[in-house]
Amino acid sequence: MKYRILLAGVCVVAVCLAAVKVEAAPRRAVSPERALQRKVARYSVKASLGAALTDYAQQAGVKVRVDWKALEKTGVTAKKPVSVSVQKVTYKQLLEVMLARAGKSGHPLGYRVMGGEIVISTHRRILLMESLSSQAAAKLATKPADRSTPRRRPAAPNVMPNINFNKLPFRDALGFFKTVTKINFHVNWRSLEQDGIDPDTPITLNVRKISVARALDLVFDQVNAGRGKLDSIYWVIDRGVVLVASGNTLNRKVITRVIDAGSALMVVPDMKGPRIELDSATERSPSETGGGTNEGLFGDDDSRRNRDKEQNYAEMKEKHRETIIEIIKKMIGDDMWQPDGQGDIKIVGNKLIISQSLLGFKLLEDALR
Repeated sequence: MKYRILLAGVCVVAVCLAAVKVEAAPRRAVSPERALQRKVARYSVKASLGAALTDYAQQAGVKVRVDWKALEKTGVTAKKPVSVSVQKVTYKQLLEVMLARAGKSGHPLGYRVMGGEIVISTHRRILLMESLSSQAAAKLATKPADRSTPRRRPAAPNVMPNINFNKLPFRDALGFFKTVTKINFHVNWRSLEQDGIDPDTPITLNVRKISVARALDLVFDQVNAGRGKLDSIYWVIDRGVVLVASGNTLNRKVITRVIDAGSALMVVPDMKGPRIELDSATERSPSETGGGTNEGLFGDDDSRRNRDKEQNYAEMKEKHRETIIEIIKKMIGDDMWQPDGQGDIKIVGNKLIISQSLLGFKLLEDALR
């Protein structure tokens, strides 16, 4: 089971963390969960996104890491100007507003608490970290550590020893991984042969200190050279076993997974009340308030505006969720989703309910790296 956790999460999560850069180290760090719930009496900033997040980390007393590489791919850099002015909100709400102001249309930003820090990235990476990392952590938590034996410094099972393949047959390369990792492998040779995969395909690979997942990817890239999506072969984690089969075989059976998307589905409206600082009626001059008429903070005019805002918020939320679904579908191609394919995706609350084949989920994981 521990190797299932390793292969499912190590490649993507390790890549995500490797690309993340420390934004700020606050003087007195507190847990992110506690920091996000703290109240902010008043906060105002008009600066670059990098400077704003640095100030946020210092004020909130929490460590913030930003995946600038992922953000830059959407056109958002540390120099992007951000202007935020709020009062009587939590640091969680403040961060949501800041990210909503910084994100570009069609490429929203998100965050998640991870390893005692707040990690900021694109929705793509946040969705992946929410799904894979949390699943791995939950499974790991079901196996308590054995404290009856002296603690030793464990080997790094997620790092392969030096690999030096010189035209090693593909079947022998898989045997090497099975022996070294002691993971259960099942190779569907029949499906591979039906798609013209030669088990004696020569593999040449000379690498050191890379993850098991990355090493497997490099081997499979050589076998799949020039092949299409369905004719290629893949390795997937299926109930504790590394299953090796063709795309055609993996695309037959549909399974459903529920992913807690968390902040990736957040929508920040221009809300009434204290969350977003607006000019209050008490700060307006008589001419601005209509010469002392009853229209104002609690008048008919405000009620109408509030109804309009609620309606606009509902429309924003629906459009935002449609955008998220469209982004996910485009990652692996419309042919993998209904009506052309078998996949389907829905959003219920803050959860993504995705029905897809093993091939579809494999392609999604690869696209989210």
